[in-house]
Amino acid sequence: MLLLILFLLLPYALVIIACSCVFVFRMSRLRKPEACKSSPFSLVVCTSDADAAMCARGLPPLYASLRECDEVIIVADHVGAAGLAELRRAASVCGGAVAVVENERGRGKKNAQRCGVMMARRAAVVCVDADCSVGPGFADALGAVLSRFSGRHFMLLLPVAMCGSDSLFGRLVELEFGCLQVVTAGTAMLGRPSMANGAGMAFDKQLYTGHDACERYASGDDMFLLAHALRTGAVVRYLPSSAAVVSTVAPASLGAYLRQRTRWLAKAGGYTDAGVVLLALVVFAAVMAWPAAFGLAMSGFVSWGAASGVFVAKLLIDASACAAWLFFRCGLRGLASLWVALPLELLYPFMTVTVSFRALMADRARW
Repeated sequence: MLLLILFLLLPYALVIIACSCVFVFRMSRLRKPEACKSSPFSLVVCTSDADAAMCARGLPPLYASLRECDEVIIVADHVGAAGLAELRRAASVCGGAVAVVENERGRGKKNAQRCGVMMARRAAVVCVDADCSVGPGFADALGAVLSRFSGRHFMLLLPVAMCGSDSLFGRLVELEFGCLQVVTAGTAMLGRPSMANGAGMAFDKQLYTGHDACERYASGDDMFLLAHALRTGAVVRYLPSSAAVVSTVAPASLGAYLRQRTRWLAKAGGYTDAGVVLLALVVFAAVMAWPAAFGLAMSGFVSWGAASGVFVAKLLIDASACAAWLFFRCGLRGLASLWVALPLELLYPFMTVTVSFRALMADRARW
């Protein structure tokens, strides 16, 4: 029985360690991007009424990070009059170079995003979330890469960092999301893209308009677009650039975290790519490996030492991904936060079970 549990960890270990190694190798060889004026893009930002004020505050610095040849489209998704006025005031600070439009389709980011993309005047479109921020070198890092895809269908996965509070919960969520980024980047760099995050992605407009958005799911344009890109032979790459990092805000509470992850998992029923499904099963089996081993120990089937060995093995595997992300974000000094991997390892199976149960009960058509 214990051998079976260890066997469940083996494919997971191969994936995580391979992703961590390639991530560290590629990120350690970063080059300063050269300014590229020839590859403009349209930046689409969707905001709900709840996020309108945050989007308005972040708009001027977001616009300042772009170039004169780029355009910004803010899509107000059923935002009230006060929120709309605030967005338009923020846009006016940018000298009228930012368009604020209203989503007249059904409520939800999927519909709002389609509205913005259809209005884009550039061939390349970049999407970030309303709570996101970018650095001053963002446009140059993107422009230098987008020029390589001229005339081809492409999807570019951007590095996304979730910024939490200094509390234990904030650090747990931040590190967990960082590990997801390592897998996202690693699988893409290994030539087998498996995940995408809508908070930071770029693509050509024709690829987007041709994909099946699976509108019965309120969320999920990122993964459905990735599936379409892979199916049609489009170029899919991860941008290994610290200048291109998109920073997003971590859920402020456990309830917000559960709602976000439930929404992500609830849409998973629409994915048909065998590789993604297989990876999800491998991850779930690994997450539940040490609780299963401890259950067997309580029943007397295996020793407590053997069960503890399963826990330590899983912890070390995950620590490799945690260390890769912390090293990328903060260098060697970031490794001091690696201790957070221990409470994350302890809590994650329970978080996974809770989110899985909620996802089964969720209404996939609601945002």
